[in-house]
Amino acid sequence: MSLPKDSKARKAVPLFRGCMSYFPDALAAIAELSHKGNEKHNPGEPLHWSREKSGDHADCIARHLIDSGPEHTAVDPEDNVLHIVKVAWRACALAQIAIEQSREKCKPEKRPPDYSVGSIVRQHPKVTGVMREMAEAESRRLVKSFGGTD
Repeated sequence: MSLPKDSKARKAVPLFRGCMSYFPDALAAIAELSHKGNEKHNPGEPLHWSREKSGDHADCIARHLIDSGPEHTAVDPEDNVLHIVKVAWRACALAQIAIEQSREKCKPEKRPPDYSVGSIVRQHPKVTGVMREMAEAESRRLVKSFGGTD
């Protein structure tokens, strides 16, 4: 999902009030983890997500969830980050990828052409005119059958 272009629709996606204000500490921890991960996997490069370096997000979520402990307060000794923050980062990555894939599947140019008879018939102007005439004739017949006039 990307942000809607329509202002009314954008108001239904309250990023600050509906996300950032709910989870400020968690989001800050995720951002800090992004920075640490960039320093580890892309030293000296500007902050960016190297998607090609890790794609096993679901497995990592499960591993970090187990490692987070029963109270979800265990810290990864490698970088001093809560395992549960790593779960959240991986969950965001997994959600982002799924949303992008879903969006790609829904693009009109990705949909197969509609070769149904109805679709082909509706696109032909002569057929459309004949169908309109038939519908009008049927409408007149029905009106007469119920005692009306046309």
